[in-house]
Amino acid sequence: MYNKCSDNGRAQKVFESWLPERHVPMWNSMLSGYINNGLIEDAKVLFEDMPEKTIISWTSMMTRYVQKDLPEEGLNLLAKMYSGEEGSRIEGNCLTFIVALEACSHLTDLDKGK
Repeated sequence: MYNKCSDNGRAQKVFESWLPERHVPMWNSMLSGYINNGLIEDAKVLFEDMPEKTIISWTSMMTRYVQKDLPEEGLNLLAKMYSGEEGSRIEGNCLTFIVALEACSHLTDLDKGK
């Protein structure tokens, strides 16, 4: 709720008060709050700190990178997601591929777009 009202400070305090009981939906909620409030660096740090990432986590970050005109960053996340570098390999869903196609459409490098 605090994130929806752009009160990221209070949202962070609530999030931190749940140590060590932070569940994946809580992490994703904070991630979405940072993303929706344009705090891409905070979102990136939180994403990297997440102990477990879901398809929602990955696709949310990819979407924000593409929206911020950073398509290569979004595609790099897609590659990491499929490589299993971050723990377990996660399969994309239809939204993940829509975001990936949008990222490709923003690239001027035809080889990467293929």
